[in-house]
This record gives sequence, structure tokens and C-alpha cells, in this order.
Amino acid sequence: MKNFTKSVETEKRVSIWRLVLALILLVNPVVRVVDILPDFIGAFLIVSALGYAADRAPFFEEARRGFIKLAFISLAKIPAFLIISMARGQNTLDNDTSVLFTFVFSIIEAIVLVNATRDLFAGLFHLGQRTDASATVKPFAISKRSERTATPESLQTLAIVFTVVRAALTALPELLLLTRSTDDGKYLFNIRALYPYSIVLSVLIVLILGIILAKRGVGYMRAINEEGKLISGIESLITDERAIEIEKKQASRRTRTAMTVLIVAAFMTLELRVDNLSSVNMLPHFIYGALLLAGGYFVCRHSKVKLPLLISSAAYTAMGLVGFFLEISFADKHGFESLIRDGAARDAYIPLIVFAALELIALVVTLILLCRGLLEFSLMHTGVDPHSDRYGRQEAELHSEMKKRIICYTTVGILVGIAKLLDVVFRYFSDRTYVALEDTIGTVVAGLVPWFSVVLTVLSGIYICISFYTLGKLRDEAENKYS
Repeated sequence: MKNFTKSVETEKRVSIWRLVLALILLVNPVVRVVDILPDFIGAFLIVSALGYAADRAPFFEEARRGFIKLAFISLAKIPAFLIISMARGQNTLDNDTSVLFTFVFSIIEAIVLVNATRDLFAGLFHLGQRTDASATVKPFAISKRSERTATPESLQTLAIVFTVVRAALTALPELLLLTRSTDDGKYLFNIRALYPYSIVLSVLIVLILGIILAKRGVGYMRAINEEGKLISGIESLITDERAIEIEKKQASRRTRTAMTVLIVAAFMTLELRVDNLSSVNMLPHFIYGALLLAGGYFVCRHSKVKLPLLISSAAYTAMGLVGFFLEISFADKHGFESLIRDGAARDAYIPLIVFAALELIALVVTLILLCRGLLEFSLMHTGVDPHSDRYGRQEAELHSEMKKRIICYTTVGILVGIAKLLDVVFRYFSDRTYVALEDTIGTVVAGLVPWFSVVLTVLSGIYICISFYTLGKLRDEAENKYS
């Protein structure tokens, strides 16, 4: 319980610069489904900043759920963007796909963000009206050097207007791409030529409005921070018994979140390809690395392995991202089938093998550090504390069983990483067993590539099952301890 109490004390010191960064990330323009700056990072920053208030004061929990939804909706833009990018040619169907994704994301994000913003301000106004945290409802200076002031109500209105305007200016330019034109001179002017200008104009309008919102938002947060009564106002709403209950709830929620993220990460090891020889994996490795980073942070936030784990998982994520773009570039220029005949393609494929090997090294280090973190977490947050006088044979057997499960989970994860590397390497040597049956079937059998993909899929399936088995048990035991 000591570590979780420590985390609660840390939550009381909300960094205003973290909120400023989140605000900057959220008020940036969006072009099609691409954020100039990633919204999901800003949303997660606000979620983490709301953690203390969300468990103690009305409306903040609803606001936190809203920003969590926004974060995952923003993450869903990544595969949407990949789908758009992989559309071939310049026909109207490609544009229709882009417009569809843009409209859907714009509408959903606007609805979620407006509701989350209203809940957030409702919580702040509730505190200002019922506690001594009056800065949440009083007019505030727009900047340190200016005497101009604004009201929290006007800031809320500006935030909602910005959200609606950004959604509209993201979606409306896409309508220009739906127009049809011909080359026979029937149309004297093609309205699609206005698309680049409409994008520039939309970005400028959103950027200007976003800067105004960010400046006023920073002024509001500065006023609240200078008053310094936000936390005391929140604490005045709860009793001592409620505080203990909240700490246990936070402990349970963090454990559940960490294990859920790591379980979801296991699913990212699957290879989602239509054809093993011609397509790119739609579940790239860098997503797996990003989820390992997030899950590892929650598990090891009070462990000595936290910083090395974050560094190694970040390195694995970065390498996976570079390797993913190299794979897309190679598939677009050469195609994996050309490895059988084309020497230039084989030379261009070597960097993919190098990055796959570097990914494996980073993954092995990450999983070993995660294993150490999970073992430490198991000892401290399941059963009876090993340093307690009540620690006995039953608790020792529980921890021994959890240790075996965690080591098994780590080992299979490393095997999956090795299988991914071998899958990449075997593509390069596929010409060793090349068989062409053009006159009969017209197919190509390329070495061990298709067979080893089956091995990789089976290992990934085992890894997913072990993740459920190990992390699910670890989560249940930790929740039992703090229930």
C-alpha cells in the first residue's frame, strides 16, 4: 500500500506544464485524418492530470472517461491513415475512402471532445461554487503582462467553438475531392484544383483560433495554480474513510489498466497479411512496442527498472516504426516477390533484416526488464508482503507459482520476437527453394516463408493465451489484496 500512497501524494502536485503541453497537442490542426501534433498524447496527459480529482470530485470522472475515449479514437487514426496510404492510383474511390474516414473521425471526435470539455468545466465550476477554490469561477488575466481578463464561461464557450470549427474545417475541404471531372473540355474549371488552397486556409484558421484558445487556457490554469487551493478544495469534499477507499480503488484500477494494456500488446504480435509475399503487416511492431512501454510504465512506476525499461521499449518502438516505413517503401518499389529474381531488390531488402535484428535485441532487453518489474510487482502487490511476520508457506507457493508464470510469459515473448526475425530473414533466402510452375498452376512456392508464418502465428497465439493466463492471474491477485 505504501507505493500506491506515494503515487497519490505525487498526483497532488499537478504540473501546469504538463497541462500546457496537453493543450498545445489538442489545439493543433488536422489534415484529413492526420494530426500535425498527436491528439492522443495530449488526451492521455489530461487523463493522467485528472486522476486525483476524478476519484474525489463530481464531474471529473466523466471528463476523464471522455478524454480516454478521445485518446483511443485518435489512436484509431493510425490504421485508418495506413489504409488510405495503401490505396493505389488516383481514382475517385481512393478519394471517397479518404473523405469517409475524415468525416467519421471529425464528427466522432467533435462529439466526444465537446462532452469531455463540458464535464471538465462543470467539475471546475462545482469546486469553485462549493469550496474555497474560487479561481475556477473568477475572471482571470489572459497573460501576465496584460490587464485584459476573461471569464471561465467564455473560455468554455471558446473551447467548444474551437472543437466544432476544427471538425468542420477538417471535413469540408474533403468535399472538393468528391467532384468528378473529365478531360474532354466539358468543364472549364476543375474545382478540385482548389483543394490545396482550402487545406492551407483551414489550417491557418484553426491554428489562429487554437493559439487564442491555448493562450487563454494557459492564463486560466496559471490563475488556478497561483491560488493553490484546487487540491485543498477537492480534499474538503471527502472524509478520511472515503480517502482510504479511494486509495484502494486507485491501486486496483492501475493494476487492471497495466495488465489490460500488456494483454492487448500480445495481440499486436499477430501478423495480419492478405498475402505473405506481397503485403505489409497491418499490425506493425511499433504498436506492440508502444503498448509495452505504456504497460511497463504502469507496472514499474515505483521500481528501479522503470527508466531502463522505458528507454529500451522506446528504442524498440522507434526501430519498429522505422522498419515499418522501410517495409512499406520496399513493398511499394519492389514487392516481396522480386526477392526471388531481382538482385537490386535483394540489396534493398538488407536494411529490413538489419532493423529486424536490432528490433529483436531491443525487444529481448525490454521483455527481460519487464519480467524483473513483474516479479517485483508480484512480490509486493500479491498475497502477503514477504517482509511481513505473517508471510508463510501458502504465500511463498503463490509467489513461486507467479514467478514461473511470468518467466514463461517472458520466454514465449522472446520466442515470438525470434520468429519474427526469422520470418524476415527467410524471405531473403527464398530463392534457394524457388519452384515455378507457370505452365501448370502459375504459382510460386518460396522456400520456408509461408510455412514459417504459420509457426509465427501459432507462437503468437500461444503468447496471447499465456498473457491472459499470467497477467490475468496477477491482476486478480493484486485486486484481491487491495479489495
